[in-house]
Amino acid sequence: MKIKNFKTLVYEFPLKEKVVTSFGEMDSRPALILEVKTTDNIKGYGEIWCNWPIKSANYKVNLVHKVFKYFIQDIKFDSPKSFYNQINDKLSIMISQTGDTGTFQNIIAGFDIAIWDIFGKKIKKPINQIINKNANFQVNTYASGINPTNCKNTILNSRKNGFNKFKLKIGFNKKNDLKNIDSILEILKKNEELIVDVNQGWDFNNCKKLLKEINQRKIKWIEEPIISSLDINKWENLSKKSLNPFACGENLRSKKDFEMFMKIKNIKYIQPDICKWGGFSETIELNKIIKKYKKIYCPHFLGSGIGLIASAHLLSGSKSKGFLEVDINPNPLRSEFLKKELINGQYFQINNLPGLGILKIPATIKKYLKNIEKSKLN
Repeated sequence: MKIKNFKTLVYEFPLKEKVVTSFGEMDSRPALILEVKTTDNIKGYGEIWCNWPIKSANYKVNLVHKVFKYFIQDIKFDSPKSFYNQINDKLSIMISQTGDTGTFQNIIAGFDIAIWDIFGKKIKKPINQIINKNANFQVNTYASGINPTNCKNTILNSRKNGFNKFKLKIGFNKKNDLKNIDSILEILKKNEELIVDVNQGWDFNNCKKLLKEINQRKIKWIEEPIISSLDINKWENLSKKSLNPFACGENLRSKKDFEMFMKIKNIKYIQPDICKWGGFSETIELNKIIKKYKKIYCPHFLGSGIGLIASAHLLSGSKSKGFLEVDINPNPLRSEFLKKELINGQYFQINNLPGLGILKIPATIKKYLKNIEKSKLN
């Protein structure tokens, strides 16, 4: 089997309310979708991470059509892993020379997702049951994307939709962060839990000070309190000072790095992003390491419906006790792919169709299409 042709589709949905994080604001939600067709005329879908900066999708599209396509046109494969290994081998020198590791890994991940979708359709099995024949079709979820402004009302609305775990954006300033945390903890019911996401917004010294305050509060996990590239010894030092567990992983880019973090006792939740690094092929292997260290796999994801469905398949196939991240902000680039998937907020129902279960891109999102480019291979 070979890739016959593919196209990239860049979408952008304008937000009425900006998404606010410690590293910047987003006034739209982008999506870079891949549609790949093989020589046996099976079509599969993938997603290339492009959340930040918003316009990064255009740069990645250029790389895909002007560089990447020449490395994949001669690849013959009989499995997704075969494709994944070959494209990584072919691109290894290019990645080293450009120094643009993250971007190339985003693109490889997107193609890997599409190839797994094709493979599932070819053998007529959903991906989660290719990963694990005993995988069920329902995974637990939590509400994500909760801004620091009006967070209390956002959580009350999320509760109405059935969610009982809520992730709040913090990392702005001590006073507002603690005020928001306390206002939410006051309204939580017994079966509800609060997660906080710092988005790497604290430096080492500020983190030490803030942990003393947060230790007085019950938090399910503290996500990325400091930058992932900071000395691992500093991560370990801070984790020992926290009474609440840490989570990280969305900005790690190798199994070696993940394992280094897993050795830290109080890092309990591991969060690779399928569209950012590794796709299915690498994350399936990573999950074996996660189980070895008795950690909990919770996929990170904020993008279109394709990446969310792929993340759900991975979570299901891993048989993890973790939770699927579901952005509660309006985004048709996500929701139009999901007609029956969300059940009462707490659960995500995976359909039992082959591959990802995606037959086509919904026509309803066409109005958000900004760019489409096609490549035909020899």
